[in-house]
Amino acid sequence: MSLARLLAHRPGVAVMLVRRFSENNDPYVVERVLFAVAACVIMAQPSKELVELVDAVYTAAFGGPSVTPNVIIRYYASVVCEEGSRKGALSTNIRVEKFRPPYISIWPLTLTNSEVEALEKDWRANTDSMRALGRLLASTVTEQMGGYGDWGRYEMGWRVGMFQSQRRNQEPLQEWNAPSFDDRVARRYVLKRALELGLDKALDDAPRYDPNVGRARPPVERLGKKYQWIALHEFLGFLSDHYHPRPDYDGVIPVALTPQDVHLDLLDPVLVRQAPRSSCDHLQFVSPPPPWWINILTPLPAPFDRSAREEFVASREGPNPIRLLTPRDGNEAWMTLKGHWEWREPIPCYRVGRIIFPHTAVYLGTSTRMQYRHPC
Repeated sequence: MSLARLLAHRPGVAVMLVRRFSENNDPYVVERVLFAVAACVIMAQPSKELVELVDAVYTAAFGGPSVTPNVIIRYYASVVCEEGSRKGALSTNIRVEKFRPPYISIWPLTLTNSEVEALEKDWRANTDSMRALGRLLASTVTEQMGGYGDWGRYEMGWRVGMFQSQRRNQEPLQEWNAPSFDDRVARRYVLKRALELGLDKALDDAPRYDPNVGRARPPVERLGKKYQWIALHEFLGFLSDHYHPRPDYDGVIPVALTPQDVHLDLLDPVLVRQAPRSSCDHLQFVSPPPPWWINILTPLPAPFDRSAREEFVASREGPNPIRLLTPRDGNEAWMTLKGHWEWREPIPCYRVGRIIFPHTAVYLGTSTRMQYRHPC
């Protein structure tokens, strides 16, 4: 956000950043630069510098024979080009169809089954000295393998499952329950890319546990998990280019799935606003007070002393989650549209501690299409 505000109405500076960082070997850096550039283009007025900026982004992302597969990078690049088109800032060498899906890419090579088996054999023979490899293998196990790693199922598997098994040069399947793409292929690509990106098999690569984060992505993630996400962002792009999305419940097959459709975390460049200029000569940098929603909500009874914990742990009844759905800021009631929480028993009353991780999500739809209503 800070870089986006600094670039507001400075497309000339943004051009230099695009040319300097578009070939950076860390996709996280490229993603953030293009996000800031997209916000800059949205706020900029038509000018020669804006034309130059849009052209630089188009050349970096869409100018070659194939498009970068990373779905987040290509999304921000497409925002830049679409906004440039809206403002009449497209140069003559830009072809509109190239920055709109479906894109052209070359289907990647993945590890073979025998190569994956060799990695697993290597890890089993050196479990203490190859912990990073062990975490990578365990985390990416998919449901179609007969078991699953947490990330392999809840992050990679279900997103890959939003695509069907039919290639774009084949007739798409029209049924909403059409067979989905094989998530084991996605795993083989993620394993290959994580090692190509430089994951050291001998790293400890232990995650940092933060009780206030729960199941959400932590602010500092382990290196192997970062490489897994980069590889997934790329593989989703390849899938979008080469395979049909699965139909929705009405049998409609979208042209392509956006990062929002596959529920990837994105910063929205439309929401960036230029910070007002200050005329103050003496600035005092004081941390703002924390927002009211920073307090961790809990559905557990209060006070939650040891006797209450023993009673709760021994009970078969779960806590009432209603409090999580209707937080209050002291004056007004709000509604939780999406949330992930995690609570771990601080000191287990018994041999095994209890863990609670409720999820909430809200879906909006017309009442005429509702088949039923949940009793909650």
